[in-house]
Amino acid sequence: MQLTFCRDKKLTKPGYDKVFSQGKSYRIPGFVVLVCPNQSNSARIGIIVAKKNIKKASDRNRVKRVIREAFRLGQAELKGWDIVVLARYNAGEQKSLNTRQQLEKVWKKLARSQKPVACV
Repeated sequence: MQLTFCRDKKLTKPGYDKVFSQGKSYRIPGFVVLVCPNQSNSARIGIIVAKKNIKKASDRNRVKRVIREAFRLGQAELKGWDIVVLARYNAGEQKSLNTRQQLEKVWKKLARSQKPVACV
């Protein structure tokens, strides 16, 4: 299996709306992870890192890079989920390794959980 992060892995506007209105949330240090089942057999991710929460562009880019990498490595076990990761005010202070480990824990929870009926 290829572990790539292509265009079809990115969540689009209608997907964001669905996840925000009907998704389940997980809180980890510095982040809120919203998830909602989708109709396809692949996972899609959306990343929101506000300038208000992380001032420096280099820190925002690092956080997004770490989130994408954690998703890329864990996408095999995330089939059928739409995911939105929101960075909170202290996300920029988190170590990259810690962030990745926390996200991997959420991915494992999703993989173990019984996937409910897709959000409509």
